[in-house]
Amino acid sequence: LAEAEAARNDFEALQLRLATVASLLYDELYFIRRSLEINAQHIALLKEFLLISTVRYEAGKSAQQDPLQAEVELTHAVHREVVLETEQRIAIEQINLLLHRHLDVPLPRVSPELALPPAAEADPENLMALALHGRPELRAAEARVQGRASAVALALREYFPDLTLVGAYNTLWQE
Repeated sequence: LAEAEAARNDFEALQLRLATVASLLYDELYFIRRSLEINAQHIALLKEFLLISTVRYEAGKSAQQDPLQAEVELTHAVHREVVLETEQRIAIEQINLLLHRHLDVPLPRVSPELALPPAAEADPENLMALALHGRPELRAAEARVQGRASAVALALREYFPDLTLVGAYNTLWQE
């Protein structure tokens, strides 16, 4: 029974790990999508800056390095966009793999504003006790310890010899 309890707790621990991986993947996907949005805004600003610096250079009001620098920065931003799109594709594929879906299935858009979780208002000792009691890995280890203790008790009982008392009555004894 202790081994069965340990296996059940191991299963619960695996479920928690999978939920954590899924949460981290969704967090990463959210971060990548927000980065893509911000990068798109930077690209728009850099294109505008490139146009302005080119017009100023043609008018003789700025140095040649200004449009060149703007073009270099724009190229870096476009490269960053390609890298982020690749990371987004990988994150979507990992989430779909975790959900046992086809890798090309699109995921729903995430709201750009995330609500903050409510602040914990418990004292640290209660939170620690709750965390320790809620860990299935610890419960599995306790069940294994209990199972091993039962095995040791059984081994101690088997150490002693089995005594068997036999009694019989035979009619030949009277003669």
